[in-house]
Amino acid sequence: MKPQLELIEREIDSSIHTFYYENDCFSSPWHYHEEYELTLILKGSGIRYTGNSIENFYPGDLVLVGPSLPHYWKNDAAYTGGVISICIQWNHEVLNKFIEDSIEFYQIQALLQHAKFGVRIHPLFKDNVEDKFKKIVDLEPGKKMVAFIDLLLELAQAPKIKTLSGVVKGLSVDKQSDNRIQKILNYISTNYTKKISIKEMAELTFMTEISFCKFFKRRFNKSFTNYLNEFRIRKTCQLLRDTNQKLIDVALNCGYENMSFFHRQFKKYLKITPGEYRMLYK
Repeated sequence: MKPQLELIEREIDSSIHTFYYENDCFSSPWHYHEEYELTLILKGSGIRYTGNSIENFYPGDLVLVGPSLPHYWKNDAAYTGGVISICIQWNHEVLNKFIEDSIEFYQIQALLQHAKFGVRIHPLFKDNVEDKFKKIVDLEPGKKMVAFIDLLLELAQAPKIKTLSGVVKGLSVDKQSDNRIQKILNYISTNYTKKISIKEMAELTFMTEISFCKFFKRRFNKSFTNYLNEFRIRKTCQLLRDTNQKLIDVALNCGYENMSFFHRQFKKYLKITPGEYRMLYK
């Protein structure tokens, strides 16, 4: 994967960068940076991309991303509710020596090791730490660091932590590849409701079909077909949770024209049927 390199703002008097993000929507492109990033979503929904992982996000989504792991949050094109998140970013050198020399923080060491593939803290844990996130932003540098270590320790002890991504190969800065990847992601996001062929994607990226398939597999560590199906299933999950649409309408609105195939794909990824999934959330 060749995302855009993002340069993180360094605060003059603090080793960690903390801020609220508030906007109409999440606007950052597919990107990576050399810092760790801890993000708590307070408002907004859509799809979160982390390495080769695609998942829905809602308020309470709490994710830790390690250095050089590509990621971004994207709202649906029709989303108008606005977004708010709290973000904490820090260079790996800030805590390395302090954490590694302290046996008491072995759990934080383990958490940061997992972060290289991205980790998601169970949403139910959000209520335990939201106040701590909010306080950290406004604290003076010394107290901010102490509160930050306390927060990391609490997260490291969370009962449910999920690793998000597999290995993402070929990370390097390449403007042409950046544009190509962004074009692919934008096209899928805009056209997933209809049939999308390999030929169509190859023409979009000015590649042969074979070259496109190899390029996609190399960058995302999964085939284009698997990626597209996973994307569509995540979209169906949103509709099943947020609307009362009939199952056939949910399937059609997410690009599935055959109900049998839709059910098979849904069960393949979620291990339950669409109806069972909806019941869990209703």
